Amino acid sequence: MLRGGRNCTDATQCVNMRCQASGTSEVKKCVGRQEKESCSSHEDCDAGLFCDRSLEFPFKSSCKSFRTSYEQCTETEECQHNFYCWYADINDSPIFGEDSQKKCLPLYSQPLGTRFGWDQVDMSKSPTFEDFEHNGKNCKSGLAFFNSSFNGSQCTENLRMMQGDNLLSPDNNYLCNASDNENPCRIYYTEFNQSFEVPCKCSLEGGSKGYCASIIGTQQYALALAVIKQMLEKSSCHTLDRHSYEAQLDCNEEPSVLQLATERKFQIDHWELMHNSILTEGPGGQ
Repeated sequence: MLRGGRNCTDATQCVNMRCQASGTSEVKKCVGRQEKESCSSHEDCDAGLFCDRSLEFPFKSSCKSFRTSYEQCTETEECQHNFYCWYADINDSPIFGEDSQKKCLPLYSQPLGTRFGWDQVDMSKSPTFEDFEHNGKNCKSGLAFFNSSFNGSQCTENLRMMQGDNLLSPDNNYLCNASDNENPCRIYYTEFNQSFEVPCKCSLEGGSKGYCASIIGTQQYALALAVIKQMLEKSSCHTLDRHSYEAQLDCNEEPSVLQLATERKFQIDHWELMHNSILTEGPGGQ
């Protein structure tokens, strides 16, 4: 079923059973519930709105316009598409107690060294790749780490990548030895040799040729995020469709930016395949 903002030809395709054209446009779109109308979930509301669920009696919930920059929030779906719901200040984090508070933060916007709140799935364990990535959504580089000197996030960058004792070169697209099971790729993000691992993935060209599975924190990664952010700024999709590139085809105002963002997203998500000559040039490298 299609949510508000998606192209449709018949009401039965839509979550809210409403398919109609607006203004002078002949294109029909699914329409959700409007601002101030009651709702039980985000899906009920139209594009550009979220379901504001009251936690107080009589627990009345209604569709509401997106929250904007640094407004308090509980989840990303409440924020404009180019924002995410996270801890703006170090002391806002649940690390400092139960009175944690999230706000809508602009995606991929903060320079190196910026400090803000940190959280991770399991604070009793070392941060996972996903923890570095999710906290890093506040940073231009896409990468943040937990700085124990102040118990918060700090925007950083990918200083170097290594496999064992071998320094991996950006000139070779972080080529690595996929047959070396003892040594994955290691991303260093501080001058104190703090690092985390990502797999060396096979390029599917045969032999031991592989590439590091992620280039998070590199200049190439940051450039891709800048395009993705631009695409989200031009999106008029439903809040639950913000990361659906199929949905964006129906409700993004800049098709050329969407196309470029789609290419860049695939590039950073499947880095090991982007340098496979069979896939990129065809059989025989033609």
